[in-house]
Amino acid sequence: MATLQPRPHEALAGRNVLAYAGIADPEKFYRTVRSIGGLISTTRSFPDHHYFTGDEIQSLLDDAEREDLILATTAKDAARLAGHSGPARALLDKSKIVEVDMVFDDPNGPPAMIETAFRNFRERRLREGAAKG
Repeated sequence: MATLQPRPHEALAGRNVLAYAGIADPEKFYRTVRSIGGLISTTRSFPDHHYFTGDEIQSLLDDAEREDLILATTAKDAARLAGHSGPARALLDKSKIVEVDMVFDDPNGPPAMIETAFRNFRERRLREGAAKG
């Protein structure tokens, strides 16, 4: 069994936040921000794997500045903003990234999962090779 544990973020604790997310369950992200002390004033939810348009980016920047809010987003959304220039870079620079860690009840769980994946891959490749042979 594994659980996600948010990393503390002093810049968000006790501060008013505009939280935005383009993930499958943005409400889960908003709960995470609240759990680390962020005071969410405004949320913006986008579809999973969303590519932020220039207008959306500018709206987020303008709203945060006008309402004196800290921008907060997921690591996944930050990765989509990375590598761009202009407004996307400005949004990334002004956003606090909320990170989570996956914590396993059994410390041997991750290595066992990786070994199982490799074993299954090797067996599948052997079967495919035998079928072609």
